[in-house]
Amino acid sequence: MTILNLAGRTLAMVIGILGAIVAFIITILNFTVKLFTVGFGNAHTPTGIAMSIIALIGALIAIPFPTVSAVLMVIAGIVMLFVAGGWGILPLIILAIAAIFAFLDRHHARRARV
Repeated sequence: MTILNLAGRTLAMVIGILGAIVAFIITILNFTVKLFTVGFGNAHTPTGIAMSIIALIGALIAIPFPTVSAVLMVIAGIVMLFVAGGWGILPLIILAIAAIFAFLDRHHARRARV
């Protein structure tokens, strides 16, 4: 593993952790707004918390498994868009950037030269 691959994956991990934190905060804000405006919370809160955890897991495995990490972060970001509506675009953007960093620094299969 080269230094640049490690740096890109580390950057993906840091940005992914930030995206997971933002996703959790957006989920709590969405629950709070629905609680005070409608009078009860919504059923999407457990899904939003689960997506925050999946994004965090994806961020933490960015160094050993960059492709799996990228897929988990993108899935969590897309689902957050459905969970929080328009507010979900912020964690989607952050997690997509982290996924791009993780995906671009994956190992490439090398062909054997004859």
